[in-house]
Amino acid sequence: MVGIPRRWRAAAAGLVLAVPAMTACQRSTALLTFRPTANAHLRYQVDVHSTSVTTLDGSAPRRRQEVTRLIIDQRVVGSTRDGVTVEVELRGEGQAPQRFVARLDRSGQLAEIDRVEGIPASLLGRLGIAELFPVAAGSPPPRRLGAGEHWALRQPVIVPDRKQVSLTGEGKLTAFSIDGRRRVARVDETYRLPVRQTAPDPAGTITLAGTETTKASTTRWVNDGSVVRVHAHTTGRFRVTITAPASAPLATAGTTVSGTMTIEVDSTTRRLD
Repeated sequence: MVGIPRRWRAAAAGLVLAVPAMTACQRSTALLTFRPTANAHLRYQVDVHSTSVTTLDGSAPRRRQEVTRLIIDQRVVGSTRDGVTVEVELRGEGQAPQRFVARLDRSGQLAEIDRVEGIPASLLGRLGIAELFPVAAGSPPPRRLGAGEHWALRQPVIVPDRKQVSLTGEGKLTAFSIDGRRRVARVDETYRLPVRQTAPDPAGTITLAGTETTKASTTRWVNDGSVVRVHAHTTGRFRVTITAPASAPLATAGTTVSGTMTIEVDSTTRRLD
């Protein structure tokens, strides 16, 4: 570099080296909240292994194990400045399709769960947010995140009985990687959700009340925040109340039986489309 003072050459070299360094820093962070296009359709396969133990007063414990494969279709049916509405159809072998609606706020956090069609009592307590609403699993905060960042979860959620409960927990962006040709991020979270739900059943009306805790590892596409796969482990303990139907014999109509239920659910969710 003839004619250029040495100190200027050193400064120019420093600037050249700084540019790729700055670019690398910028690429190490990403916005991971769910940002769907209008009418987006996502399909998932969910493999669930669940174990439940129900103990009713005066009866021996009943243990039930199930292995289930579900297909979940999620379609964005509405979008406003307050968030998006996602319609969910759940189909299992030998079961009629069940439809739900979830509303996500502007940050992609689960804000409301609505019940379009009655949830059968056999599903209560066996499926959590990670299985029913994969788009809401491991939902990170609405800011650019870098690998290793932690955050606290405290999200109000409206559940089917129209009551507001608080989903709490903690999360971490564990790592970025490449999946095929797409850049993905792995998010690990633990969250707790109070559960109180009532549903009809051949035995009468069943009410569950308790808390479920989920540990989930979620892989998301960086470009739109959509979920690619989820591995989740959920445990729960509930108080169970069964009220006999009015059609039962007069001696038992309207009577109640109480007890407890514990559940353990392992699930793997993967995107099909």
